[in-house]
Amino acid sequence: RARANKGRMFDGMVFYVTPKVSVDKKMLKNVITAHGGQVRLLCRYPDEKHTERRQLRTQTPTTRVLRDKQNHYVLSCSEDKTTWRSLAEAGHTIYTPELVLNGTLRQEIRWDESAAILFGK
Repeated sequence: RARANKGRMFDGMVFYVTPKVSVDKKMLKNVITAHGGQVRLLCRYPDEKHTERRQLRTQTPTTRVLRDKQNHYVLSCSEDKTTWRSLAEAGHTIYTPELVLNGTLRQEIRWDESAAILFGK
């Protein structure tokens, strides 16, 4: 599978990662970008004191962003429910970081695997 994917398993995909995700965000970002994807880290600290985190912050994904753009996904945890609740109510699936980590190990993304879905279809 790795040979067939040619190291581009997440090519063209954008993953929004919420702040309280327990998986190391730097490692998660490295895994995704190594396979051709992009990461948007959502930051809790958008002020001047946290300059390192300020560089990583991005706008919270909205239903319009997820609806209008293909291959945009949200990786989150139950602690960040306030961040993704409106997206879930609009019908978007919210995934756990295990989707990316397990998918990378298997070299196959299993979108419908119950361990990968935090909330959704």
